[in-house]
Amino acid sequence: MSQETSAAESAQPALGPDVFPLADEAALGRWARLVADDGLDVGPGKRLALALVPVPEATPASDPRWLQVASALEALSDAVGGAEGEAFRSRWRAHVEARKAGGGETIAGLQALLSSMEALPLFHAGLAGYVWRRAAPLPGSASVRAELLGRIERHLRACEALLKGQFETGPIEFTAWRSKAAPPVGYSGLKVPKGLLAAAKGHYPQIDAGTWTTEATLTLTAIDAGVTLLRAGRATALGAGQRFTLGRLDVLTSERPAKLRHDEVGDMSLGAGAVVTAWDVGPRFAGPGRERVQAKVAAAQGGDAKALEQLQSILPAAHLEIRRALADKPQAPGSPGLRTLLELFDQ
Repeated sequence: MSQETSAAESAQPALGPDVFPLADEAALGRWARLVADDGLDVGPGKRLALALVPVPEATPASDPRWLQVASALEALSDAVGGAEGEAFRSRWRAHVEARKAGGGETIAGLQALLSSMEALPLFHAGLAGYVWRRAAPLPGSASVRAELLGRIERHLRACEALLKGQFETGPIEFTAWRSKAAPPVGYSGLKVPKGLLAAAKGHYPQIDAGTWTTEATLTLTAIDAGVTLLRAGRATALGAGQRFTLGRLDVLTSERPAKLRHDEVGDMSLGAGAVVTAWDVGPRFAGPGRERVQAKVAAAQGGDAKALEQLQSILPAAHLEIRRALADKPQAPGSPGLRTLLELFDQ
């Protein structure tokens, strides 16, 4: 057994069997009640995402946006009810209170957020993206980070499978109760199309994570051997000269110092034992490459449409510099375009 194979196996995350997470029609119905719009308002899951995702880092506890978050969290928890709803409420309320107080987060804590969602079952791309965004800057071993990203990948694949299934069976529909009498106990007004569960299960094995697979990627070449790519619960040892794509749900690790190359940004270095994701790959590029990225960001912020377009193809290498530029000059002519690029990276 080669040294590269041994390193790859030791870094593989423990994800368990890859099966579609909604086991039966009852679980599908519970999911539908949490994600479907009711004709007057968005579904409880989407309401929480719309309230929580836009709240930036270091938002003071007195900011009224936290009241919207609290209201959405309570509404979602109440919609679930029972022990599952209380467990979800407790976990996410603790997370929100820690954010308001500026407390630290851990990958394990964010794993627990995802687990509490899936226990309901709530599969929602916006909230899964939020968990990714919170976890991305945190330190952790290759296997720990890859396990969380692998779980997020499966979560997003389930969302994609359910969406694609509705293209075939028709969408979930809501019918308001029209009688003057009170609706019967348990009436939700939701009609889940027949065959949706079977359709989603059929798509799940071969479906990917949608835009999380195809957007905001970086094509690199491994100049040296000894680098391992962790993706979707699998570890691949990269050979010298091998080209590959680094996505937002991937982890790179190196057993010894190694060099990678991007055709435009140039060379980057990994030290022995390095753990790198699309979030933190940018600072590892050599000085000339970082300067090229900085120049493109400055030009785009000045209103250069061509530079803005070029940044879209190297977002993992550029997003941290874009964030810095927006913090320094939020009202610059090209800042709205840069914010749109960050949305492509963050969601």
